[in-house]
Amino acid sequence: MTGLPLEILLSFIVGALCVSTLTVTADRFGSTTGGILGGFPASVAAALFFLGRAEGVDASMRAATVVPMSISFVAVLLLVYCWLIPCGLTVAIIVGLLAWTALAAAVVVLGEPGLIGSVCVFVGVALCVRAGFSRLH
Repeated sequence: MTGLPLEILLSFIVGALCVSTLTVTADRFGSTTGGILGGFPASVAAALFFLGRAEGVDASMRAATVVPMSISFVAVLLLVYCWLIPCGLTVAIIVGLLAWTALAAAVVVLGEPGLIGSVCVFVGVALCVRAGFSRLH
């Protein structure tokens, strides 16, 4: 097995190891430690690495420019999750993922904003998410 199938297999193995390690660590050391490690950018680093190997450095660099914006979309997912967790775990996760999907789809439809645009979106979304979290308490 060579080429793209091998790259896909390796990325699944790396992803599964990260999720398994995170789950065991959170169980053993608590949810705060699990949450901090969940924010570790291993998945981003692995994705950029395998994309660079499969599609080339230019493709990996283009993908890296939208990472700040994508990270802010995860913050929206977390905010929606925290707002809706009183409605149940399944509802909170599904609606949070739908919010992330809608934001990601908007980027696909509207096009990549470039690194500066991505950072500007990150800052704007971060401020909105902060305001949203401040209303939770």
